[in-house]
Amino acid sequence: TPKPELKNLNTKEEKAKERARTNERHKEQIARNKQKVSNQHYTRQCFQRFHNFLVQYFNLPRMPRDLVTMKGCDDNASLMLQCITMLAYRTGLRMSEILSLRVKDVRTNPDIWLHIKTNEYATVKRDSSARKLPLFLLLEPDEMKSFKSWLVRRTRNSRRTSELLFCYHDTPRVMIDSWVVEQSVVAWLRALSGIKSFVFHDFRHTAFCCLQFLVEDEDELYCGFTGRKACDVETLKDSIFGGKGIRVDRYYALATFAGHATPSSTFKSYM
Repeated sequence: TPKPELKNLNTKEEKAKERARTNERHKEQIARNKQKVSNQHYTRQCFQRFHNFLVQYFNLPRMPRDLVTMKGCDDNASLMLQCITMLAYRTGLRMSEILSLRVKDVRTNPDIWLHIKTNEYATVKRDSSARKLPLFLLLEPDEMKSFKSWLVRRTRNSRRTSELLFCYHDTPRVMIDSWVVEQSVVAWLRALSGIKSFVFHDFRHTAFCCLQFLVEDEDELYCGFTGRKACDVETLKDSIFGGKGIRVDRYYALATFAGHATPSSTFKSYM
């Protein structure tokens, strides 16, 4: 409705009445818009629940869904992305290996280990990719606290330990699309660093390059690049390399840690 020209109104009372009518029209329009948005949200939720049912019971493909919105992550998605990023950076796990982890692949008695192996959600890249990782040695205390917090949430909310460790709460048996995680994490990395060439797989490269410092007994460099304390280094060496063996054996141990059959694969791709 075009706004009337106040100069054509003769009295203050008429001007006040016209302003009141205009304000009332605006309020009515706002109310109609709110109702329209509410109806759209309800409809979207109904379709989403129906689609999730088809995904879970009839193997319908999941529709892409961003973890990050214009308003940012919710608490659940934020903690999940933190844990995925920590695992990629500290362990060098492949994206597919992280997203296919099940709740029961995390062993917690007494220390926390990750078991990487073929399951109903994904197949490991090769036979040598099946391995166990000492997560209790690889994460910093504050990182372990975050991971345990997520593990408690998933254990409490899951009906079976065969459900995925990282998933949407409404589809615990459907793997998250890797590109969704990559987009979210990489967007943050690029924004924080200003470097536009970052990709998620760089975490794997970084993890093995840092572990190479331990292979060569460059403990100070390892601590400087990773933020780990010197007191953790020897324990980590014993766990990954089996103690103070010769360096050739250490590179085979590093290849096993990476899920490679021989050190040549590790050198060719990551060093």
